[in-house]
Amino acid sequence: MLSRRDMIAGVGVAGVVALARRITPVVASAAPATTPVNFSVPRGACDCHTHIVGDPRQFPLTGARAFTPDPASVAELGALHRALHVDRVVIVQPSFYGTDNSCTLDAIAQFGPTARGIAAIDDSTTNAEIDRLHRGGMRGIRVNMIAKGVDAAALRQQFSAAVGRVRGRGWHVELMTTALWQIDALKY
Repeated sequence: MLSRRDMIAGVGVAGVVALARRITPVVASAAPATTPVNFSVPRGACDCHTHIVGDPRQFPLTGARAFTPDPASVAELGALHRALHVDRVVIVQPSFYGTDNSCTLDAIAQFGPTARGIAAIDDSTTNAEIDRLHRGGMRGIRVNMIAKGVDAAALRQQFSAAVGRVRGRGWHVELMTTALWQIDALKY
């Protein structure tokens, strides 16, 4: 049976460990695929939505993020894809990088011609930057409707502006939302 003293000591140690983890990031790795694929995966199978979380020293996270993700490297994703017999990938720019698409572009370059990406842009993103993103393998943009709240007019304006930015490029627009009413609000 634990004494009060043992309990207090245990809580104190747990607190120190928790504090140390906040100060010194713990580097984790994604769990490898352990269940073998037991069906025939078609050639050209594509992971159509995934994120890469690079080394924060090379790819710093935005200060305005809602959470801090665990690492998710190109090597880990490549190993998972080999285990699952997936040939192609679409890497989506995660919100915790904001509009700095460097990590996603780096991942696309590492995967090579079997990878494409979805970028995050904003009003300050120039057409020259969109051209550079295209050369880097981006083929769409992600519109974060969650941050716009409940104003239907603002959602329509945001969506219309996004469509205008990629019109004529052969890109698509991905909507990031948690509410069906936001998609419904896009009707004109």
